[in-house]
Amino acid sequence: MMKYGQTKYLQCNHCEKPVTIRPLEQVNARMATLWTDGYVDSPMVPEQPLVANCGHCNKPVWLPELQALTAPDVTDAAEYKNLNLVQLQTLLQSYVHQASEHQLHLRIKIWQRHNHRYRNTKLTDVNFDIQHLDNMVKLLDILDMNVVQERLVAVELFRQLGEFGKANRLLHFTQSSLQPEVHLFMKKLISDKSKAVAKVEIDRCEELEAS
Repeated sequence: MMKYGQTKYLQCNHCEKPVTIRPLEQVNARMATLWTDGYVDSPMVPEQPLVANCGHCNKPVWLPELQALTAPDVTDAAEYKNLNLVQLQTLLQSYVHQASEHQLHLRIKIWQRHNHRYRNTKLTDVNFDIQHLDNMVKLLDILDMNVVQERLVAVELFRQLGEFGKANRLLHFTQSSLQPEVHLFMKKLISDKSKAVAKVEIDRCEELEAS
């Protein structure tokens, strides 16, 4: 069962017109598929993005950072528009000069979008294009290795980059913070020298989710 909360109205920080969001209050994740890059594929749970384009001026806005409107002109309200891969890559250029939560989020989303083409392959060895490789390497550079979830992201990045020794050492270092099923699952992928993104069981491997 999926249940939305009350519609909220946010003020675009570019054109100052109202943008609507409908937060999810209750979801059914039974049909969801979790992948090792943190992407969740669920026909029952639509994505609630952090960054999108304003429905009026079509400029990117970080939805959690917008001011809430208490008495909006609802006749002038518009829904936000999801960003495609090219738009995410363009927006990233505004945040590449220093590490930030914005850059981290965008690089993870871009990584996941690039991985889409490999989600249904049965190959363990895949060839990534230059853009995909460059984003993965730069994502590694801004991860906080003091945070368990970000260390898991690093394990997965090293694995996809074919750096299996680094992936295994980092996984071993993180083992005490993981459920045994998660550790064994990732260890097998590394020992198999698999570089392809892989499905995991969402109810057993929740620690693999990326923000």
